[in-house]
Amino acid sequence: MIAALLTLASPAPVLLPQLQPFGFLVGHCWQGEIAPGQIDRHCFTVLTDGTVRDRHLVSERGKRVLAGETVYRWDAGAGAIAFIYRDSMGGRVAGSVRSRGNLIGFSGAYTTRGGQRFRIASRWARIGDTTYRAEIRSTDLPQVNATTLYRRID
Repeated sequence: MIAALLTLASPAPVLLPQLQPFGFLVGHCWQGEIAPGQIDRHCFTVLTDGTVRDRHLVSERGKRVLAGETVYRWDAGAGAIAFIYRDSMGGRVAGSVRSRGNLIGFSGAYTTRGGQRFRIASRWARIGDTTYRAEIRSTDLPQVNATTLYRRID
């Protein structure tokens, strides 16, 4: 009961100003079809320190195929947004984010559970308040190259 009262009295987390490119995403869930029958759902929240967490789930015919979590934070030393993504298969991506206008660009390296590394980049384009387009590209891992349209679902 006391924990519930403290939760009610706590102010909502505030997005760090440096992470404002993610502002339109935060507090919402977004969904897109990444392949026929495969749905990717992302939900963005602000954590207590002002960083952003994106939890995603890929499902096919209602069954979980892949899940993961990305945390975006401000890296003052680099003067850029940094991110780390971990997936349910033991892989991870660490990289940086740049934004300009309605575009958010990501670059990093995916490392598999077995230690293989693949360079990967993505670009998100905000189309409106309820839609964005995500493009993923990798010359090292061309099977992930795709473009997906995400729509807000809440």
